[in-house]
Amino acid sequence: MELPKRRRGRPTKAEAEERKTLEAQAQAVYEQSSEGFLDAVLSEPYQKRKEGLTLDDETLRRIFEAAKLGAGLDEAAALLFVSEPALVRFLSQNPTAQDAWDNGLARAKLIIRRAQRGLAGKNASMAIFRGKNDLGQKDEVVNTINNNQNVEEMSKEDLMRIIEMGRRDDATKAFH
Repeated sequence: MELPKRRRGRPTKAEAEERKTLEAQAQAVYEQSSEGFLDAVLSEPYQKRKEGLTLDDETLRRIFEAAKLGAGLDEAAALLFVSEPALVRFLSQNPTAQDAWDNGLARAKLIIRRAQRGLAGKNASMAIFRGKNDLGQKDEVVNTINNNQNVEEMSKEDLMRIIEMGRRDDATKAFH
């Protein structure tokens, strides 16, 4: 594939218009994204606290996005310019708003789980953590003393010898 020859100088009017169109499309996509929405919300000037909330798309999106960030009720209330008790009351009276909150919290967990899965390929500690949580794996302590006898069948001398071997191993580890 051959690239067009590079031009010098100012872009043509068509190139400038195409660039403006692409920038506007990119800005629209960004504003629809969670980051763009939250940036716009967080950059809003201070507002006096509202008495209550209205059940509309804007409020539901703010509730969802706050929960998706893992925000607490106090932080979500601040994002909505209401008190925490007002938000709790609104959530309890509106199942749709409660669903938005619950879905946001569930999405936050999925985002964290996805990030952890990505890290597990690069980080042994994260891989162990994921294995323990997802697969139910656990650390098992295994004794390496080779003795085919059952403990109840062993003599006192044999038991004392095993205990002494353990003490020597502990002492050796303390100096290394």
